Amino acid sequence: MKNRFSGKLKNTIELTSLLDVIFIVLMIVICNQQINMTAKEESAKIAVEEAADMQAEARAEKELYEQHRDTYAEINEQMEIITVYVDYKPSDIKNREIRIMANDEELPRITVSPSNSGDAYRQFENALESRIKNAEDAGKPAIISIDTTQILYRDERAVQEIIDGLFDRHDNLFSKKIK
Repeated sequence: MKNRFSGKLKNTIELTSLLDVIFIVLMIVICNQQINMTAKEESAKIAVEEAADMQAEARAEKELYEQHRDTYAEINEQMEIITVYVDYKPSDIKNREIRIMANDEELPRITVSPSNSGDAYRQFENALESRIKNAEDAGKPAIISIDTTQILYRDERAVQEIIDGLFDRHDNLFSKKIK
């Protein structure tokens, strides 16, 4: 039995061809890794460039809006903008409210009822008169906007008469109606 095993042990194994195959496989793996790394570096570079472009675009938009805001603020400082809103509650059309916004300030509300309509309209006219006069003294134009979406005819007529009177007394007054 010894002869049988000793014959097998004397066979020599050729490792060179096996090492060649291992090195070829190793070389393929390394090249593949290099190609993947290059592709990922290219995609990362493209992503960085796109992010830089988006950042530049966002910066440009921010600058545009800041310039517009500054221009708008400057224009607001150079004129008096007055908005008048006269409305009523459908359940109580006898009592109405006159609301006035002058630039960024809301003036006190004026309640108009059958018993105080004369005084309320005089108070309204005085509030507008003082704002327009101050703007005129400062050399600024005054733009008055009247919202007529929910106004009673009698209120619209009274407000228009007051505005017409203000137009006769002041040269710096301009009007806009909202319908």
